[in-house]
Order: sequence, then C-alpha cells, then structure tokens
Amino acid sequence: MPFYRQDYLLRQIEDAIARAIRFAFKSGEPAQTLVERDFDGQTRDLRAQLAALVDRGELGAAEDLLFSRLRPGEPSTLALALWFYERLNALSDEALAAADFSREEISMGLADVAARFGLPG
Repeated sequence: MPFYRQDYLLRQIEDAIARAIRFAFKSGEPAQTLVERDFDGQTRDLRAQLAALVDRGELGAAEDLLFSRLRPGEPSTLALALWFYERLNALSDEALAAADFSREEISMGLADVAARFGLPG
C-alpha cells in the first residue's frame, strides 16, 4: 500500500481515538492516562496479557482476547480498548505486516469497539 495511504489511515485512527476519548470521557487525555486512572484489577491483568501478546507480535490473538473481555458500559474496558488500538497504531507498517495485521484492521476493530460502547462513528 502506498505510503500516503498508510499515513492517512494512521491519522484517521489517531483522530478516531481522540474523538472517542472526548465523547466518552469528556477529556483530551491520552488513552494511556485514562487506563492508568481507571484501572481495576481485571483491567490491569488484561492489559498485561495484551501487552505481552503485542510484544510477541500476536496481534490477532491480542485483539481476540480484548473483544472476549470487553464490558460495554464499563469505562475501564473502553479506556483499555482505546489504549490497545493506540498502541497498535504506533507500530510500524513493517511490524504490523510481520504480525499479519494492517491499519485497516486497526480501524475496523476500533469502529467495532465504538459501536459496542454506543460511541458515534
């Protein structure tokens, strides 16, 4: 995929995360800050599991785990989902490709999270 297309998707994902944070949390804070503030024990454990999977390049497995544990209506899991997609979006195109993942998949996953939590698209 041409560089400009990937760069556009990267910015679109960043903007979608920022909009979700503003809408759901009435905040302009980064997702990382929200996660640290809104942690509960289950979210803390899940974050560690997700981080380990991402570090190993198992992005599909990490996303599957995230969706299996989302709790719509609970801000801590929304904050964690936004952190997760922010973290994936920060990966290089090469790292995403090596994990058989794409920015399009990040965008689709983020849209699915927004729908589950009733956030505007």
